[in-house]
Amino acid sequence: MKLNEYLTVVIPCKNEKNVIIDCLNYLNKQNNITGTKVYVCDSSNDRITKSLIKLNEFKNLDVEILGGGLPAKARNIGFKHSKTIYTLFLDADVFLTDKDLLTKCMRISLDYHLDLQTVKFKTINGKYDFAYIMLDFLRKMVSKISPFCLGGFMLFRTLKLRELGGFNNECMFAEDYELSKRIEPKKFKVSNYNVYTLNRRFESKGIYYMGKMLLKSFFNRNNPEFFKKSYDYWT
Repeated sequence: MKLNEYLTVVIPCKNEKNVIIDCLNYLNKQNNITGTKVYVCDSSNDRITKSLIKLNEFKNLDVEILGGGLPAKARNIGFKHSKTIYTLFLDADVFLTDKDLLTKCMRISLDYHLDLQTVKFKTINGKYDFAYIMLDFLRKMVSKISPFCLGGFMLFRTLKLRELGGFNNECMFAEDYELSKRIEPKKFKVSNYNVYTLNRRFESKGIYYMGKMLLKSFFNRNNPEFFKKSYDYWT
C-alpha cells in the first residue's frame, strides 16, 4: 500500500519547537509513507518553530507550511487542500512509534468503509495512562450514542468531512468532540493501536479539570453554545 495515494496529514501547530520535529520524524519513519503530503498549519509567534521545520529534512514526506489559528481553524485550512480519500489530523505532540500504524489504520478504514477512526493514547512516561484508560471506558459506554474522538489522531474520510462542513470555527473548546459526535456510530471505530503523547495538558490544567471538562462536553453534546467558550483551556 502506498499511503500517499490514500492519505493527507494535517498538523495544527503553534510554538511547538520542542515537539514538532519529533512528531514529523516519527511520521517520516512510517512504512509506506513515501511522498505523503503533510500540511503543518502554523500560527507560531516564537520565530523558531517554522524555521526548525524548514531546516529539517523529512525525505519521505512532502511537507508544506500553511497558516494556522486555533485548532478548528488550523485543521480546516489544512483539510481544504486534501485531495486524498482520507485526511489524518495529528497533534504536534503525538508520536507514531509503531512504524506500521498508518498502514494498518488505513486498511481498517478502507475495509470497513469508516468515516472516522482513532486509536488509543498513552503518555510518554506512563504517568497519566490511567486517564486515557478512563477515557476508553467512557467512549465504550457511550459508543452507540455519541462517537468520542480526540483531535490528536482523527483519520477522517475527506468527503464526509466536507459534507459536515469541517470543524466548527466558532468552537473554542473540544472542537474535536463537537465534530466526531456527528458521525454515525457504525461509521466510527477506536482501533486497538497506541500512539504516544506528552503530559503537558494534564500538568498545566490538572487531572480534575480535564476529567470535569470531558464529562461536561458529553453532557452538553447537544448544546452548540457550550463549545464556543474556551474555559481557559488554552491558557
